[in-house]
Amino acid sequence: MSKIKPQIKKNNPSKSHYSTGWNIFGAVCLIGEIVFTLFGKKIRKIRKK
Repeated sequence: MSKIKPQIKKNNPSKSHYSTGWNIFGAVCLIGEIVFTLFGKKIRKIRKK
């Protein structure tokens, strides 16, 4: 922990980590929407049959 703390102070990760976290969250949401739409279409086709 003692080695990690000084790096945190230098890089100011509270901002960078926050932005990367939101970027990852956004990417997951986009992928989730795409997968959901694709599977939704497949499920609808299967249900119609």
